[in-house]
Amino acid sequence: MTKVKLGILCGGRSGEHEVSLRSADGIYRSLDRARFDPLLVAIGKDGAWRAGPVEALLKDAHDPALIHIDPNAPLVIPARSAEGEGRCLLLNAGDTHVEPIA
Repeated sequence: MTKVKLGILCGGRSGEHEVSLRSADGIYRSLDRARFDPLLVAIGKDGAWRAGPVEALLKDAHDPALIHIDPNAPLVIPARSAEGEGRCLLLNAGDTHVEPIA
């Protein structure tokens, strides 16, 4: 059986930012890894998109008042490909390696 790649978007600039992070954390951790290959994409209050496994991306997830996005997590940037729009790249801080994610 082929795993389904699943992107989970959360965060954003709203007043419900932390609630969204907590909800995404719960969804990410409860997914059946035999069926899904999840990628968490968190949008910061500053509008920056970051991605990675929940353990590396969300900090203090156990505390609703402290939960936040790790500012050192890889950035997600839009990219053009030969096929056109709709592609994204992960850009690791301090690294020249760029990894396509979609």
